[in-house]
Amino acid sequence: MLKSYYEILNVSPKATKEEIKNQYRKLVRIYHPDVNSSFEAEKIFKEINKAADILLDDEKRKSYDKFHVGNKSFYDKNSSNYTFSDLFKTKKEKPKTPEAKDGEDITVSVDIDFSEAFLGTYRVVNIARSIVCPKCSGHKFVNGSKCTYCDGLGEKTIKRKITVKIPPSIKNNEK
Repeated sequence: MLKSYYEILNVSPKATKEEIKNQYRKLVRIYHPDVNSSFEAEKIFKEINKAADILLDDEKRKSYDKFHVGNKSFYDKNSSNYTFSDLFKTKKEKPKTPEAKDGEDITVSVDIDFSEAFLGTYRVVNIARSIVCPKCSGHKFVNGSKCTYCDGLGEKTIKRKITVKIPPSIKNNEK
């Protein structure tokens, strides 16, 4: 039987981030390859890192809990009544929304001085992106007439400002 990430870290599913961090640190001191050279310790150390990575990230933990904790746990001893497809079912069926498609990368040139290039900085940049028109769902028409929200284009341009982190020691023309 596979252990859950909570069992690997020896914490409760209701544990706070702080409790998980503290337990993670304790286990790392025992199983880190620099401290414990056994093959089993290396395997356990990898499991500990993976468990901490999932449980300390709010989104990953939420997703993990949805499929692994509670009555329908895939790893639960009593889960033999469930099929593989049960892993992909959610408790509430959400209405289907159009899937996001990967678009092209957005590139913006930013001028920074030498100290900012050396130390790193943040910049606010303006970007524009097109989305499928929410009123006509990209069909260009609503009730037989041209969509007035997108002027019959089927898409709408949204402009917004985002903060971009420029890492330290960046080189000229680096992306």
